[in-house]
Amino acid sequence: MSEFDVKKKVEKNIYKITNTSNGKSRYRVQFWNEKAPLDKSIESFDEAKKIKSKHLKDHPELLPQGQTSYKTVEKHIKYNGHNYLIQMTRGSGDDQQIFYKGVIPTLKEARKVRDQFIIDNPIIINKSKIGTGVNKTEELDKEAKFLYKQGEVYFPTYKPLPSEQKRKIRDKLRNWVKIAWMEEIDKKYKLLGK
Repeated sequence: MSEFDVKKKVEKNIYKITNTSNGKSRYRVQFWNEKAPLDKSIESFDEAKKIKSKHLKDHPELLPQGQTSYKTVEKHIKYNGHNYLIQMTRGSGDDQQIFYKGVIPTLKEARKVRDQFIIDNPIIINKSKIGTGVNKTEELDKEAKFLYKQGEVYFPTYKPLPSEQKRKIRDKLRNWVKIAWMEEIDKKYKLLGK
């Protein structure tokens, strides 16, 4: 570090170093531990978080242990009787990242930190969501209303139904699509005289 560098803590083990003479910034990931030291300078904050996460994953002993064992009070929030910590993972296998922040005094602050972690690092699900596939939400609701009148499902709208009844509606719509598709093929064959 030069005399023009200003070091500011961004989060635990990550510092932002800004050069006051030229205005350029970089990040430094530092762990002061005899068994697993790390001191790395990086250009981007996202890369610094990835390096920190990988280092914590490779060395779980670096995660602090409280006076008593932490117990989960809400999703991703743990409490040991003295302070709160947030610990969540994203990804799996080699791509797994650990996001951690500890020594949070109140549950309200812990919720804010957790919510920001979730916003900054959303889960990526490769499954298609309801209403974005072949069947539109309006079609699903229409079919649910029809089956509700016949007493086959519990609600006249699709969303609150149990998954078994949702599957029944999707299967029925899927069968109708197949039938309509087969009728369309039959019409084409009749037009061609086959």
